[in-house]
Amino acid sequence: MCLKPPGTSPVISIVAICYNHERFVIESLSSIHQIKGVSFELIFCDDCSTDQSAHIATHWLDKHHSTAIRVVNKKNIGLCATLNKALSMAKGTYIKFVACDDTISPDKIVQQIEKLESSDSDVVMCCGNFDQINEDGEIIRKSVYPDSYQLPDDLFLAIIQKPMIFSVQTAVWQKSIFEEIGGFDESYSAEGFQTWLKIFFEKYRAVYLSKVVAQYRIVQNSFSHSGDWDSKFAEQRIRTLKLYDCKGERGEAIRKRQQKEYHDLLVHAYRSKQTPSARTFFRQFLDQTSEVERIQIENQVLSKYWGGRLALWQIAKNDVSYVRELIQNKEISTGNTLIDFLYIWHLHYLIGGVAWLRNNLSKLRPSIG
Repeated sequence: MCLKPPGTSPVISIVAICYNHERFVIESLSSIHQIKGVSFELIFCDDCSTDQSAHIATHWLDKHHSTAIRVVNKKNIGLCATLNKALSMAKGTYIKFVACDDTISPDKIVQQIEKLESSDSDVVMCCGNFDQINEDGEIIRKSVYPDSYQLPDDLFLAIIQKPMIFSVQTAVWQKSIFEEIGGFDESYSAEGFQTWLKIFFEKYRAVYLSKVVAQYRIVQNSFSHSGDWDSKFAEQRIRTLKLYDCKGERGEAIRKRQQKEYHDLLVHAYRSKQTPSARTFFRQFLDQTSEVERIQIENQVLSKYWGGRLALWQIAKNDVSYVRELIQNKEISTGNTLIDFLYIWHLHYLIGGVAWLRNNLSKLRPSIG
């Protein structure tokens, strides 16, 4: 079967996004070039790579896929702006975005499109399973999702609870959905979380093809696996979540997600010795903590640390002046010393672990309060 014969408008636009992928770009483009059974256009976008990615890709495309549209930014404008450039050029009914360190299963594209075309009109995306590969292209984890995997009914809720509920690198989209939402928000560093929430907030759904349709590459020491990267995206996820005023299950999921993001930011800031940021994130973490959760943590504290009688300033071995300042200024005071104590509980018990407590208990004196 061939969806639209050659010479007509393409059924699908494949957007290959490249930034410093010189080691993998040919492998990625080759997998796209091998798509069969459906007319497609290839739009190659390089966001001002600092390596030889653009040169390598352009040379390969000249030889193997001369009809490809090439977008080579003279300065780095960011992922979302680059995607919007590609969207403005795309002529396909459907669209797929491929990072040039990943590869696709070229025979599965037509199956995803057929699944979309046989679905209801409110279905705007078809995703699938994927393998994880290493830098040499070897499979390190096959079929990440189990055979029984199904997408949940409420994707908005599911994305908040687990942002990787579907694998973006496997998705084929109705292009019109991006026109409807106004493209990608260029104030964000990445395209995902905020865009998918906007799409699935009200009426749209997705379907799942239970086949491996892509290969996601794990690249060691990449910026996307760094703490700074995670911290930046956590802040952007919080900014997105604050846009939604939801009740019931969705509202509770938003609160818990913000709580987790603030906690992760707190941990990262403390480990990075960014004390002012840690103070701010802790206060914001408390704002997202319910009274029930606070009581639960209090009980944990009471059961573990000498009946809760260790004075706050005695536990804060490295933060004595800071903790005193917070209490004096009532910046984190909730009227309950044990809640104030949570700051240190997080920093030293969750981060330092039990070993820190064992090493320092002998230096601490109990305080009867």
